[in-house]
Amino acid sequence: MGSFYFLPNFHSHGLTFNDWLSLLTLCLAPLIAHIVAGVPPPTYLHSRRPTWHDRICHYNPTSILWRYLAITDRRVRAKSWSALEMAATNAIFWSKHGWDGSEEMIQLSQDFCIQPPSNNRNDLLSGSTVVTVIVALQGVQALYSLISGRASFYSEQIAFSTIFYPLAILGLLRLPAALWLTNDFIYVNIDAWNANGGQSMANFEPNLGLRSTSALVAKPTISSLESPVVPYRFHSPRIWQSLAIKAFYLLMLTGLLVMSFVMLVYHSGDTVFTATVFTLGLLFIIYFSITTATVATYVLLGRCNTTIIPCITAKWYKIYTGILFTCTFLVFIFAAIETRKTPCGVYTTYESSQDSELCGPSTYVAIANQQGANATFVGPPQSSYNLTSLDITFPYGIAFGVGKGQVMIAALDGWCSGNELSNVGLSQLTMFERMNTTIILG
Repeated sequence: MGSFYFLPNFHSHGLTFNDWLSLLTLCLAPLIAHIVAGVPPPTYLHSRRPTWHDRICHYNPTSILWRYLAITDRRVRAKSWSALEMAATNAIFWSKHGWDGSEEMIQLSQDFCIQPPSNNRNDLLSGSTVVTVIVALQGVQALYSLISGRASFYSEQIAFSTIFYPLAILGLLRLPAALWLTNDFIYVNIDAWNANGGQSMANFEPNLGLRSTSALVAKPTISSLESPVVPYRFHSPRIWQSLAIKAFYLLMLTGLLVMSFVMLVYHSGDTVFTATVFTLGLLFIIYFSITTATVATYVLLGRCNTTIIPCITAKWYKIYTGILFTCTFLVFIFAAIETRKTPCGVYTTYESSQDSELCGPSTYVAIANQQGANATFVGPPQSSYNLTSLDITFPYGIAFGVGKGQVMIAALDGWCSGNELSNVGLSQLTMFERMNTTIILG
C-alpha cells in the first residue's frame, strides 16, 4: 500500500456567481429530497413537547432508512391494510412515553385522525410518488457515477455538487416502501383537541371506505389512548416475506459500507487526498458502519415492529447524530473552498494535473512549461522536446510554429475551436495528441 497525503487546496476563487448557483442547487438537491421529504411533521398526543435534540434525531439518515425498512416490513406482515393503518404507520407520534411508532398506535391514535389518505396505497400522481421518482433518479445517477469507473477516478470527480452522492444512493432504498409512504393525512394534536373540546372536529368524518369506529363519528374523547389493544393484527416477524425484507436492507447496507471503504483506501501507489475527499470518505464510513450495526442488532433482537428507530432518544444516538451533522458541515465547507472548474467544464477538488483524466480524449496538446502560459521553446534544427518530460503547470495548450527551429505552446483556459485562434494563422497550427507527442524543431 502506498503513502497517504492529506492536501488541502484552495481554488474556489475562480468560480463565477452562476457557477455557485448551479453547484449549490446540485449539492442540496439530494439532501433536501432524501432528508426533508423523508420526515413527516410529528403528531403530539401529550401536552409535554419533545426537546430540540429529541426532534433533530428524526433527520438522521439512519432514522430515515430504518423508517423505510419498518414500513415495508409492517405492510408485508399486515393481515389487513386500510387507509387508517397506512396513515398511522407513516405518522410520527409523541406520547407520554416519548416517540411511539409501534403497531398499537394504529388503534390508539385513530380518534385523532381527521383526514386519512384516500386509499390504502399511493396514487400514481400523488406527491409522495413524485418525491419517490425524484429521489430514485438521483440515486440511480449517483450509483452510476460510483460504479462506472475505478475508485480513484471517482474521487477525482468529487466536488461541491457531488458530495452528497452517497446519500442520494439511499434514495433507492426508499423504493420497497414507495407504495405505502405518504404524508397525505392529518392528525390533530391533543392540545388542539382539548382546546376545542373535540366539538370542532366532529364534522370531519374519516374517509376510510368502511364503517368507522372513530370517536370523531361517535363522540369527542381521547379515551382511545388508554383502550385495550386488539392483538394479532400482524403476522409473525418470522414469515419469509419479513425475513426477506430485512435481509435485503442489511445486504444493501453492507454493500454500501464496503463501497465506502473501497473509495477511500483502495488505491495503488502514493495517494493524495484533498480535504473534501478525505473527510467525505470518513463521514460515510462512520455513517454506514453505525447504521449497519444498529439495524443488524435490532433485526436480531426482533425489534422491527416500530417505525421509529428504538434508540432515537438514547444519549449515544444523539451524540452520533451531532457528530454526523458536524462532519457533514465540515465536508460542505471544505468542498466550497476546494472546488474548481476544469478547462472542459468538469468540477473537481484536485489540482490541474488530474485534468487529463477528467476531461477525456482531446486533440489539444496538454502542455505548458514552468516559464508561464505562453512559452516559446527554441532549439537547433532537428532537435526535439518530449512533452511528457516537461513540467506541467497548465492543463492544455496548442503548439504552432513561429519560425524555423521554434515552436510556441499557447496555454488555454478552456476548450476552443480553430476559428477562435485565427489571429495566429490556421496554416501555422499543428494539433498534437495529448500527453504523448514529441515536438521536432526545424
